[in-house]
Amino acid sequence: MVINLQKFTSEPNDPVTSFFSELERLSALEPFSELTFLYIRVRQHWLFGSDRTHLKIVDPEAARAVAGPRPMLVVDLSWEGIAYTDTLGTNLKDLMDALRLRPDQVVFVQTSEALGEQIARSSAPAAVKAIRHAWFHHYVFELAERAERDRLHEIGHARIDAASTADRMALCLNATPRPHRLALLYTIANHPQRHRFHATFIAHEKRVAAVETAAYHAGFYLGRSAAGREAVKTFFRDCRFDESAADISSPGALVTELEPDLYAATRMSLVTETEMTGGQRRRFTEKSIKPLLLGHPIMVFGNPGALEQIEALGFDVLRDVIPADYDGISDRRERFGRLVRIVDELLEREFDPHSAPELRERLHRNVAQFEGPLTAALLQKTAATMMDATAPARSAVLVS
Repeated sequence: MVINLQKFTSEPNDPVTSFFSELERLSALEPFSELTFLYIRVRQHWLFGSDRTHLKIVDPEAARAVAGPRPMLVVDLSWEGIAYTDTLGTNLKDLMDALRLRPDQVVFVQTSEALGEQIARSSAPAAVKAIRHAWFHHYVFELAERAERDRLHEIGHARIDAASTADRMALCLNATPRPHRLALLYTIANHPQRHRFHATFIAHEKRVAAVETAAYHAGFYLGRSAAGREAVKTFFRDCRFDESAADISSPGALVTELEPDLYAATRMSLVTETEMTGGQRRRFTEKSIKPLLLGHPIMVFGNPGALEQIEALGFDVLRDVIPADYDGISDRRERFGRLVRIVDELLEREFDPHSAPELRERLHRNVAQFEGPLTAALLQKTAATMMDATAPARSAVLVS
């Protein structure tokens, strides 16, 4: 069982996201089903001020009443930009005392090695566990929940089976202002077949003004080049772009935002990832697998090895159909150049992934991967990580 301690705070309850949904699934498995997980997500973040956490405002009497015989406090520190401070440590100690918990009944969930080292050097009791958990897992579980709720699997399968009527070659995703993303937009804006592209924008709260500027100029260039109205994504309800440059589509969550009509109007996705490094990092985000849910093949403008990692999750990236040699090029300029040449090749041969039954079947398998196998595999990784962290609480002698 999982209890959301934020229900017992003096502030309005936030929507439960991140590690909570994964923890709910985990609590149904052996040997975790004997525990009562008390979950709280710390909101100590540069956006909200260093002292704003929920740890100090939980009603301990209400929380203790539902704690159960084997309580385990899970403190989720996975929000971007979070840091461990003395204030957080003091609030944690007060909450542990109020809930009558031992240090070995507390687990920190964090996403970076640096934060784990910071916790280890802090005033937190030595018996408190700090586990590293991939942020990517959070995104996938949120995406899986959205897919189940909005029946996106059905949309993906139906899209694959439908006769291809897409007049656009590619959907360019997440074109917020980073150098490699703007380089791609500039390349598309000057491409002889620029009318064959869609572009979407997602605004981060950190750089709203920069995103508005980038969306305006990119929309202007693409609009001027007869690309038509482009879709602009933002979760800021009050954002207004110049409608002569771009249309405004409804706001949505950053992670789970999907617009089925845009996928139906295009044949594949060019994913502009968070980073495009020279091989220093091997990682990708949920941006690179979202298109697979709606039946799109992908190309990834990001780190080397991204396609290899995506394949390791059970997805088919159609290596024999879409050249994938760029994935192994460590030099980012060379990789970018190769990606652009592959796009040219696909445009020249009128690439249509729905044209052959065997390709459609492979795209169907990608959609099906979201219907259970993907989250099951990630859950097993989480279970292995949590096994050692929860061992003291599971083995403790119960005292009535």
